[in-house]
Amino acid sequence: MRRCFWITGKVQQVGFRQFARESAQKHGIIGWVKNLSDGRVAAEGQASDDALKAWENDLRQGPQHAAVESIEIRNLYDVPDEEGFHIL
Repeated sequence: MRRCFWITGKVQQVGFRQFARESAQKHGIIGWVKNLSDGRVAAEGQASDDALKAWENDLRQGPQHAAVESIEIRNLYDVPDEEGFHIL
């Protein structure tokens, strides 16, 4: 499965992308995370449904100085041959 998450709140300049990458790696998720120009963070991950749900729970919490207000989620098609998890 693959999902895209758009995270809104105080999520830039608080270590959110690094947090998202570490959490993704912990759950065996491949994909990416990046800041958006509108102040949100976007993240895509591909893994089992259980792993993506665990990652979503982590993203909702965020790192210590973040304040997540909401997350919009969309299911996507898998990306074949993708490897690792990257901060863009």
